[in-house]
Amino acid sequence: HPDTHDPGHALRPVRQDAGADHPAGGSPIYSVTQTPLGTTLTDGVNGRIWRSESVWSGWKRAWGVDTTGMQLNRIVCFQDGRVVVVGHRGTILVSYDDGQSFVQMEHGITELLGINLETAFAFGSYVLVGGSRGVMLALR
Repeated sequence: HPDTHDPGHALRPVRQDAGADHPAGGSPIYSVTQTPLGTTLTDGVNGRIWRSESVWSGWKRAWGVDTTGMQLNRIVCFQDGRVVVVGHRGTILVSYDDGQSFVQMEHGITELLGINLETAFAFGSYVLVGGSRGVMLALR
């Protein structure tokens, strides 16, 4: 087991406060990922997607889609750098620019509007998405 007194193995808080300048604005963070370019991204309730190129500072909110009030549950990266965020009411967002901006994926599956997409996992050239009512999707 690693020496827990070694700073290289110790748990280190990135942010401890829950104030307005906190990456999630005081809201829960549901997932964190890192892109192939090294950008750290987080998502959570109230539709907030935050990015930082250093993880320790410089957090900025991603833009492109009005995600106000959405619950975003999972953020993952494809090997080619695309970023996918899934959430309630069938929400699927995609970024093609290292998480700087997102667009709503137009999937055309009206049944997904009543489904909460809860999890996603990058698996080779696919992202597998799971949700309520046993829904499973594969994105390429």
